[in-house]
Amino acid sequence: MNSLPIHNDISKLALSKLYSSYNDITIYVEDEKIVHAYLKLFNELFKNELKIKRVFSLKGKGNIIRALKSYRSNQISLPSPCFFIVDQDLDPFLEIENLEDELLIYLKEYCIENYLIEEVAVLRALQWKLCLPIEELGNIVQFQKWLNEISLAFLPLFIAFIICRKHKLGENVQLSPYKFIEDNGYKVDNKKVEKYINKLRQKYVQKGIGSIERFEDEYEYINVLIQELEAPFFKCLISGKYLLASLLRYVKKISKKSIDEDFFFGHLVENFDISKFQFIKDHILKLVFN
Repeated sequence: MNSLPIHNDISKLALSKLYSSYNDITIYVEDEKIVHAYLKLFNELFKNELKIKRVFSLKGKGNIIRALKSYRSNQISLPSPCFFIVDQDLDPFLEIENLEDELLIYLKEYCIENYLIEEVAVLRALQWKLCLPIEELGNIVQFQKWLNEISLAFLPLFIAFIICRKHKLGENVQLSPYKFIEDNGYKVDNKKVEKYINKLRQKYVQKGIGSIERFEDEYEYINVLIQELEAPFFKCLISGKYLLASLLRYVKKISKKSIDEDFFFGHLVENFDISKFQFIKDHILKLVFN
């Protein structure tokens, strides 16, 4: 019975069965807060091909995997065809192998927010706020400069998160990104990051994992591994939720006006390059129609 999803998610699975007559395919995702974004995305992705009236969140990768395994072992029944979408997270750096199953699709970047944070989407979202053409906004926003700087600034924190997750030392990526951003700005607060890393060092030693020197060696090993990657990959390593938190503060600073976060996020969903999810579309259509 341990392989079954937790109680709260059994109700979501049951609800998905009730919607089976309205959905040509049933899709399960991790994050409950952005199921509306997934629904908009999939409706755009599969328009004129598949009907999707609702997407269902199972609140976390663990629940997704458990639901899939329970379905495969016939412990639960689900609408068919069904698919499970999960974040890439830090798994590649934790030597966690992707589960091989044709119904399970891993995002190629950290999470869905990473895909939404692109220059054209940001500029289109801001043009209505600032009443300026996109061509002029590009020079004002300097999106790529912001992205490169903030990704590099977050790297030390996410190296620490990797160590924290690897050795199960407590809270890591689940922490609010605003705990590590300047109180009245958009930049990473290095003092807050160093405070987190110092506490992590102490836990590392107290739990008998190793000495401070070993912690530093492990930290440097991961750092070198990351630095050998191409710079654009940094955007895939940093959680999109952290990038988005900085971006929201950044565009508020540029516009010098209040920015409704929900509407801004909605504009990103409406304007990002949907072709980035072509790999999901190809995978699903191949299984549905072949």
